[in-house]
Amino acid sequence: MNRKEYHKQYREDNREKRRKWNRDWIQNNKERYNASKYIYRDKLKIEIMDYYGGGECKWCGIKDIDVLCIDHIDNDGAEDRLKRGVSGRSSAGTNAYEALKRDGFPEGFQVLCANCNLKKEQELKRALRLENSFYAQRYEREVLPICQV
Repeated sequence: MNRKEYHKQYREDNREKRRKWNRDWIQNNKERYNASKYIYRDKLKIEIMDYYGGGECKWCGIKDIDVLCIDHIDNDGAEDRLKRGVSGRSSAGTNAYEALKRDGFPEGFQVLCANCNLKKEQELKRALRLENSFYAQRYEREVLPICQV
């Protein structure tokens, strides 16, 4: 048995022992563990934002990493998250970024700031509502005159 096979077998045979050691280490080194975790997340987000948009919002050009997010260009986010296995509570942030990286940075994504992402979603919803003729008539008569949309 070579060294690689030995270590693989050791990990399999001592899974619970290793889990306990890891839990104890994290408990005894919380600050160090959290710092490493946060640095990893920050670097991963920067890598994803740089790849998909050069680190800036495609619509408005803002470069503040704290407000940038990934947008599905074709508006198929729910289906895509299910396909990648990042739906539910883990659907955003690190898990989604890891899935994109793991899958080789697939096409179909862009970087938008949170404001532009929300604006895009609101425009899509309004377009769907405008297909309802009753809504469209009232919208033109009651909403358009009082606000610029």
